[in-house]
Amino acid sequence: MLLLAVMGSRKEVLLKPLVRALAGRGYRVATVTKVRRLRVPEELMEYAEAGASIRMACSTDRVLISSNFPIEELGDLVRALSCLAPVEPDAVILFGFEDELTGDGNLMKVIVTFSSSEARQLMQRISPPVIGAYSERDPLEIGFPSVGSLVEAIIEEGIRRRLLQPSPGKL
Repeated sequence: MLLLAVMGSRKEVLLKPLVRALAGRGYRVATVTKVRRLRVPEELMEYAEAGASIRMACSTDRVLISSNFPIEELGDLVRALSCLAPVEPDAVILFGFEDELTGDGNLMKVIVTFSSSEARQLMQRISPPVIGAYSERDPLEIGFPSVGSLVEAIIEEGIRRRLLQPSPGKL
């Protein structure tokens, strides 16, 4: 399974192209975004206030689960994701976990920033493996010239490291 953290102030620039490229090649993709506050439906909040530690809301096309259990490490997050889907994802892409995951060596990382100076500062804080970087405003000497070329490099590196199988094709 490819575990990839997207870090930097412009990470949303990579979101759709990367997910589309992976899904378009037949990979099952899960995304996890760190947010400051979740908007949990009123019913689930009432259950939480009554003491339920796990709450689930189901509609005809969606399931929302909320819980009081914090994610303390990457393994907890992967286990939680694996329980939600009938089939384990091929790729898990994490957005917004810069402070929690900078030192995790089991996770591939990419940097997408507004400026090259921001990218260099972030690269000093995180541990390998850093697959690549893209700066929107000014090019990086060690970066990729476009988001598309960074997406291709991520997929190729995932296959090279055997974290992704060669493209399974459209499912």
